[in-house]
Amino acid sequence: MASATRSHIRTAGSRRLAVNPSRELALQSIVAILEDQMTDMGLTEEEKNAKTAELVASVSDAVTSKFAPSAKPLTRPRSAALQA
Repeated sequence: MASATRSHIRTAGSRRLAVNPSRELALQSIVAILEDQMTDMGLTEEEKNAKTAELVASVSDAVTSKFAPSAKPLTRPRSAALQA
């Protein structure tokens, strides 16, 4: 069963975003699954914290790269080029 101490996972982001209730429930479910899995693996709290930090960094990198502005140079729209 899930451990009562999950604060180490919550503190990785340290900022709490406004999340709708169904999303919050889903996130709590994911946290419980991860906590149970790491407990079943026999990880110490320090190992759990390290794994959690890795996951947070990986997700942050993925989100940043997905939503980062493109490195392509800006070009004028075709209609603007025709008018010039």
